[in-house]
Amino acid sequence: MTDKVVLAYSGGLDTSIAIRWIKENYRMDVVALTVNVGGMEQKDLDAIRRKACDAGAVGAYVVDARQTFVGIWIRLLLEGKSFEVWGGEQMRDFTYVDDCVDALLLAATDERACGQVFNLGGADVYSLKDLAQLLIEVNGKGEYSIRSFPEERKKIDIGHYYSDFGLIRETLGWEPRIDLKEGLRRTLDYYRNYLPHYI
Repeated sequence: MTDKVVLAYSGGLDTSIAIRWIKENYRMDVVALTVNVGGMEQKDLDAIRRKACDAGAVGAYVVDARQTFVGIWIRLLLEGKSFEVWGGEQMRDFTYVDDCVDALLLAATDERACGQVFNLGGADVYSLKDLAQLLIEVNGKGEYSIRSFPEERKKIDIGHYYSDFGLIRETLGWEPRIDLKEGLRRTLDYYRNYLPHYI
């Protein structure tokens, strides 16, 4: 079997932990979060999956709102501060990092994925207002305010943005397993313990 490489990188994530782990354990020269699955056994793939999932949570950007609104909401919520929802009617879906890594490894190891382009997405679509309410519900406390999108930032508002993962479901059988509420619970639990390392 020929080696296959899956590259999963977002400018909003610090993937250095996963990169370092892969370099140390597989002696690979990694430029971004690159998983080389060719010739590896299932236990190796499972280990990479665990580390990559950990890195997804560990590297999420929470310093300010330049690269993510959810990250700054989580930070402010855990600091006991109110956060702002700009607009609130924009619709989004969310894919938890475990599900994303599962899809990448599945696509890398299944010949039916060759030449395909797949979208990933969450099972449900939420307004940003509903997301804020769910985040506070999962946290057990907190508050937010709705305000109009600031005029100077309006050009970056992308409106509604959610995906259709039908092709990867039909082709490879992938579906998201972690719903938004559980994903938020895991994320809040993580940052409750490690937030000081990110600010």
